[in-house]
Amino acid sequence: MGRLRLSRKYFAAGDPDKDGTLTKDEYLAIVEQRFKAADINHKGTLSLAELNSRAGLPLRRLMY
Repeated sequence: MGRLRLSRKYFAAGDPDKDGTLTKDEYLAIVEQRFKAADINHKGTLSLAELNSRAGLPLRRLMY
């Protein structure tokens, strides 16, 4: 598995208070946002097809 990197742009987007760090809540907000993007049918669950979708890619990377 390759190393995953976070660009400055994406880090800044996840750091709304611009203090240069991500709190647990800020990190979880990013994960929730990506979960919602992958949850195409809005059931609050992800099927294998949804995880395998383009929108599910960031979540799959978290699972490695």
